[in-house]
Amino acid sequence: SPAAPYYAYPPATAYSYPPPPGSSHQTAARSNNKRNIDAASDSQEEKNSPKKKKKKKMYSQFVGVTFNRTHNKYQACITHYRKQHYLGRYKLAADAALAYDESARLLKGPNWKTNFTTRDDYELAKEREIE
Repeated sequence: SPAAPYYAYPPATAYSYPPPPGSSHQTAARSNNKRNIDAASDSQEEKNSPKKKKKKKMYSQFVGVTFNRTHNKYQACITHYRKQHYLGRYKLAADAALAYDESARLLKGPNWKTNFTTRDDYELAKEREIE
């Protein structure tokens, strides 16, 4: 006689298999206890370890300037007609902001938002950053 179709067999839940290893109540309690012990040791390590060094932020206070962690420098970019133009990497954020300002005045006109209105503002920001 031909074999019965797959749906004629009883469902898998009808069979009783032994529980998988490590699924008993006792091992679950042990693993929970292990987690609690690990959590307690982590909290003790946090208390004993010195303060972590604060991560340097990836952006700056200037328009068009971001911090590049790969090269550990600030980079300036400007978007013009949906295309991003790279303006270079600079050690100081104020220098990158000045590069952005110059290209913004050139590409977008004198009324576009810039970081520094005068050269004196740039010099003051540079002095603050160097300190």
